[in-house]
Amino acid sequence: MPAGVLGALPRWCALVAALALVLPAGCDDGGSASDLPVSAYAGSRSTDPQVVAARAALDHRRLAEARALVDEVALAAGTEEPLLRARLADMEGDLFEAVRLLRQASTERPGDPRPVAALVEIFAWRGRLDDAQAELDAARAAHGRVPELVRAHGVLGICTPGGARSGLELLLEAQRADPTLPFVERALGAAYLLASQSALRSGDVATAVDTARKAVEHTPDEVRAREALADALATGADLERAVELYESLLAEGLDVRAKLTGSLRAAATAAMVAALELDAAGRERTDEDRERWYLRMCELGVAREDLGQGRAFLQARARVAVDAAFDALDSVATREGLIAKGYPAAELERLNVESRAAAAAAIERALVLDPHSFSARGLKGEMLLEGERFSDAAVVFEGLCAEVGDRIDELPLALHIKAAEAWLGAGDTQRARDALLAYLAANPSGLWENETHALLDTIP
Repeated sequence: MPAGVLGALPRWCALVAALALVLPAGCDDGGSASDLPVSAYAGSRSTDPQVVAARAALDHRRLAEARALVDEVALAAGTEEPLLRARLADMEGDLFEAVRLLRQASTERPGDPRPVAALVEIFAWRGRLDDAQAELDAARAAHGRVPELVRAHGVLGICTPGGARSGLELLLEAQRADPTLPFVERALGAAYLLASQSALRSGDVATAVDTARKAVEHTPDEVRAREALADALATGADLERAVELYESLLAEGLDVRAKLTGSLRAAATAAMVAALELDAAGRERTDEDRERWYLRMCELGVAREDLGQGRAFLQARARVAVDAAFDALDSVATREGLIAKGYPAAELERLNVESRAAAAAAIERALVLDPHSFSARGLKGEMLLEGERFSDAAVVFEGLCAEVGDRIDELPLALHIKAAEAWLGAGDTQRARDALLAYLAANPSGLWENETHALLDTIP
């Protein structure tokens, strides 16, 4: 799994989210234009699409893409070329080379604030805050307050405990002053992420959702931003969307299994409450969602007995599926007498094939909903037997016999005889005999004693 752009933040940066970071009114991506003077070098910024793409790849920490693009844009980037290479060196872990390139660029162009701005940001992202502050102080004395240095100051702010709020304000100010200012998206994404985490901790769900969405907007590839949005939505703002986000994060390798399970449970519970005010069609749609969410919880490892009311809900849905299977099979039985009444045999057979397929599908659905459904397993055994899948049918019936044990005579169906018939169909007379003898040993005067002896007598 990619580490994500926040992987470069110092460890203590995670603590910033716990600080009191509340966005001031109007502190968003819009706002009025800043009176900050634009750097003289902004006009020489390359607009070549490849250079623009290289900046974006570096900003969003897409290493392979950045390597390829930086090599391609050497000529088009002009005086920016060593700055791009410095950022690439930093991304590759070569801080010494990054600093060397930036120092050299500052020496060659002492009036250019871009090299030192990049150096401040590299130090800040790495957690070398004192070095970053020293470079920033010297740069402001030399260049004044220009967007590149305000952006660098903002990066230092969001990497400093307690400085996330001011950092965000500085980043937005720099962007307003110079709308095409590069290397600001990653920083804004991190700032909004911290804002979302802080708002969620303080119970301000609306702000948490809003700022998390902005974090995703600025850093769409950052898994932590999407996780923050899912966390905010999972508080009840939009449980279904939270589930979708957690699913995508889990697929990418992020360990959000517990969060996903909790959101699935909450979504199912909320749907149950909402269904009370819906019509029949609306309730069915809601029940389908609940079914899907509970089954997903099972896939994630939640035991059926830990589903709470979900277990009874799935069992009830399974019984409905079993009833549908019985209805489909009953329609087959009903048609058996119609041929003698002149109904076309071919058409009846076509209908029977459809009904058997519907019954089989309903049985499988019932077993997904409730793998322990006795009725569904019994029906499955019957259909396997009818389809001449004798060994499979025998296994099903023997499993049911073992499950009911000495209560076998309480059932209206002789399961051991079904098992024996299936083994005979499979050509295994010994296992058929064993099934019958096991019943007689356990039930010498049982309900099915005569039928059992009668079948035994037919086995060679």
